[in-house]
Amino acid sequence: VAQMTHSSFALSGTGGTVFLVASTTTLLSGNDATIVDKIAYGSGMYLFPEGETFGTAPLAGSQLKRKTINGIPQDTNNNTSDFTL
Repeated sequence: VAQMTHSSFALSGTGGTVFLVASTTTLLSGNDATIVDKIAYGSGMYLFPEGETFGTAPLAGSQLKRKTINGIPQDTNNNTSDFTL
């Protein structure tokens, strides 16, 4: 499982959605066919969660991390089952 770090942008401190996509084309909706997985957190108008949304935004410097079972990434299509803050 690849780890990604960045310094070119900052996530919203109130709420948002992070998309894992299979293409570099512009997303046209929160349900675009190129979306492989997504995680929504906090509150706001433009959240596109799978199942439940994390109620709070992660603190600065913290991680949104995918859960694994025996090294296999979880993808149950429910944010709170698949990720930890």
